[in-house]
Amino acid sequence: MGKIMGARAQMFTADLTHNGSGNRGQIIIRSQAIQQSNEAVKMEIRLQNVNNVTGGCAGMCSEPQNYHLQIQKNVPGTDNFVTCFRHERSFRDRNPNLGPSFNVHMTALCNGNPDARIRFALVGQNGQSFNYFESTVNQIRGGQMTLDGHAGTTLIFNRFEIFIQPTFVDYLRSGW
Repeated sequence: MGKIMGARAQMFTADLTHNGSGNRGQIIIRSQAIQQSNEAVKMEIRLQNVNNVTGGCAGMCSEPQNYHLQIQKNVPGTDNFVTCFRHERSFRDRNPNLGPSFNVHMTALCNGNPDARIRFALVGQNGQSFNYFESTVNQIRGGQMTLDGHAGTTLIFNRFEIFIQPTFVDYLRSGW
């Protein structure tokens, strides 16, 4: 643990071995500083004209495959995204309402940085993203309630509210 925490540029690399025999690959751990926030986002989303733009379809397949929504945050300094929320329901129709509303903590969503890029990805049953929408919390808060994806697919926020979600320590301090 000490080697991971003390790694240069917050990146630790080591060889994987089994019972001391030979190199079985490499493990790379990249850490990032977390900015604590007690803000959360309550959102309700609907999709319009969901099109499958995977290889071979290019938006022309008549029915989308079973899919779910993943919200992904950008890894700072890269073009990579990691999943921070997965919607519990799967969908197959072209115009689903992803209601009821759900909450995502700002620390998980964007590491407390409202200008960080977030991606709303439609992920098929094979685990591959076939369409996505990118924005920031500040852009959505500023009125960008409709996001355009590929092949005419649209993501619409019916609700997007930022609220303070007290921590357990806040409850203790209030005397409850």
